[in-house]
Amino acid sequence: MLKRTTGHSLRPPRTIQGTKQSVPPYPKKEVNGNVKTTHSNEINQRKVG
Repeated sequence: MLKRTTGHSLRPPRTIQGTKQSVPPYPKKEVNGNVKTTHSNEINQRKVG
């Protein structure tokens, strides 16, 4: 059981991955905003063009 706990301790990367997945949503939202801004800029440029 102690060895299994160590395995779980080594398994934290999975938790980190889960955290990373949880973290992406924030950056993803920011990225989406940036992407939307880029799209708006592209649309504006197209309208200007």
